[in-house]
Amino acid sequence: MGLLSPTLAQPPWGASTVACGQVITRDTTLAADVACTGPGDGRIIGADASPLIWPAHQVVRTGDPADNVGIHLIRRTGVKVKHGTVSGFGTGLAIQAGSANTGDGMNLHDNVGLLDGSGNYGDGVGIFNSSRNMVANSTVAHNGSFEGVGSSATVCSGGTLPRLDH
Repeated sequence: MGLLSPTLAQPPWGASTVACGQVITRDTTLAADVACTGPGDGRIIGADASPLIWPAHQVVRTGDPADNVGIHLIRRTGVKVKHGTVSGFGTGLAIQAGSANTGDGMNLHDNVGLLDGSGNYGDGVGIFNSSRNMVANSTVAHNGSFEGVGSSATVCSGGTLPRLDH
């Protein structure tokens, strides 16, 4: 999968050092930036009601554009993703078949998807087959062909949130 994990001797404040593509199944506060080089997702949330918080840290992917996701919630309920930057993926934050999840204080930029437009992604935020999700106080800018927040079941408030339903 081409994983690159951050180097950190001791994570501060009970924070965790995690690898690219790792499935998170408990409350997690990132201790450092995470750089991803492979084609897979950056972070996969694998449990309901598991907050992912990364104050002033980022999950970034380098290399050619891919059809992948920075933070991926599949069939999750009540997850809070807070205070981080996601860039370089096909979509920054994707929620699929989930409900009552929140993205707050996020900076989702330069998530462009495949350049030929053939992939499934190209959003700052993509929410599919889901209900009662919210993105608040976040900046979603300079993303791919779908650009902003794609969903009919999402509340957007605060920050800079272009809304393009598709």
